[in-house]
Amino acid sequence: MDSSTGGCGFFGTAENQELCSQCYKRHLLKEATAHEEAITEVGGALTSLEIDESEPAASTLTPQQRSRCSVCKKRLGVLGFTCRCGAGFGGAHRHPEAHGCLFDFKEAEKIAIRKQNPLCKADKMIHRL
Repeated sequence: MDSSTGGCGFFGTAENQELCSQCYKRHLLKEATAHEEAITEVGGALTSLEIDESEPAASTLTPQQRSRCSVCKKRLGVLGFTCRCGAGFGGAHRHPEAHGCLFDFKEAEKIAIRKQNPLCKADKMIHRL
């Protein structure tokens, strides 16, 4: 164990880069603040990004909108049906045909079947050991 390279007179260890415990803490604090400054510089460059908010997403419904039917705006009460497209509907519009749903049910089921039934290939050479 040699004396600390921080110049404080205490002994340093190899795992602390030959610094004493107090000098090592100060060293780590300086590195952390330098890293945070670098992140804020990069973050400042990203502030010029423009976001197009002309069309709201269906998943950003407020609780007020969820308590009403998306088609006829009636209050849902206890019987609120949530479609796979993300909107809430009453009893009259709960079916996809009734509210003009844009969710692709056929493709979703194809993906689900592919996940549930993996491809099983038999060996084409039946005499192989």
